[in-house]
Amino acid sequence: MHQATAWLKHKQQQQMPWTVKQMLWAGVYGVCLLISIIVPAIPLAFISLENWKGSAAPQVHEFLAAQPTATLVASLAQEADNIPAFAERSTLVGEEFALAYHPKYYAVMEQRATELIEAQYSADLAAAKAMIQQYGIDYFLIESTAFDPTYLLSRKWFMHSSFTPTVMEAIARLQQGTIPALAQLSPDCTALAVDTFRLLNADCILEQSSPQF
Repeated sequence: MHQATAWLKHKQQQQMPWTVKQMLWAGVYGVCLLISIIVPAIPLAFISLENWKGSAAPQVHEFLAAQPTATLVASLAQEADNIPAFAERSTLVGEEFALAYHPKYYAVMEQRATELIEAQYSADLAAAKAMIQQYGIDYFLIESTAFDPTYLLSRKWFMHSSFTPTVMEAIARLQQGTIPALAQLSPDCTALAVDTFRLLNADCILEQSSPQF
């Protein structure tokens, strides 16, 4: 490319008529120069169009990435969708994975989401314990605002899905003042607390008694 540029400058200095062959070579050089400028910018353009976003909880992913590869996380938080990519660990269910690709596949996702909502908002810890034992859950990822009725109301996935009736029941319990068992766990069960997220240790949950009223 440098030699071609020098040749063009030389021709300009000589101010001699160009032959057809020389004009063709100059055209090829111009195209190559244009490609060398445009091509490197293409990936950046696609990234901009995709509107990619980073994780809202990098420390959570760092913690999970340090756990065994078979670790399974249960969460209703949107951040759960990022766990497989950022931490390379599995999630029980997530909005991005609950698309109705196939009736049987969606039925499984629907059941998991329904059970997780019931477990997270039940006043009885038995529901969470049953899920841990059934699916082999290692951690629950919960947002600090998760036990506020507006948390569920603000999520389109919850309010426009086949399991919306279960969501509405959970909202009704919260509005009536019911405190979910997972909201009353001993601090010892918190494996990690950072920003607006808490990771609850499933083994610790299994050792806890349900709150007494």
